[in-house]
Amino acid sequence: MYLEKNHLSKKIFNNKKNDLNINGAIPGMAIHYAHCCSPLPGDRIVGIVTSGKGITVHSIDCFSLEKFHDTPERWLDISWEREKDILYRGKLIAVLMNEPGSLADVTRIISSINGNISNLQVVNRDINFYKFTIDLEVENLSHLNEIMAALRLSNFVESVEREKS
Repeated sequence: MYLEKNHLSKKIFNNKKNDLNINGAIPGMAIHYAHCCSPLPGDRIVGIVTSGKGITVHSIDCFSLEKFHDTPERWLDISWEREKDILYRGKLIAVLMNEPGSLADVTRIISSINGNISNLQVVNRDINFYKFTIDLEVENLSHLNEIMAALRLSNFVESVEREKS
């Protein structure tokens, strides 16, 4: 399902529906995003066919694919169709310094690159650092990588990486 965002004129991809546009998928078969790797357009992907469920789309480097090693008949060679004006959910893990303005700087950087934070959660904290998971609405893998590169330049960010699990 796509939801219209009035202020950006973009659509937000909802992971729970079968509206993915994938080349090589079996017509009429349900398509789902894998939650283990959260694939984004730009990722190399593979489909795994599951009886009664449909096709689950995984990043080619997803750790969950190991359990399908012995069943090559379930694998589908698929790829992304190009979509304009659709935002997908990407996930980051960021470690920020525990200083005034650090979270404000991170949110400013993300919004300045037209990313939108859909969820922010503190995973761990100590006296010097906070570890966050950040769910973002992004256009594709390049957009997510651009946001990560900009965050790495912040004096408040100790580390940032894509969450794949």
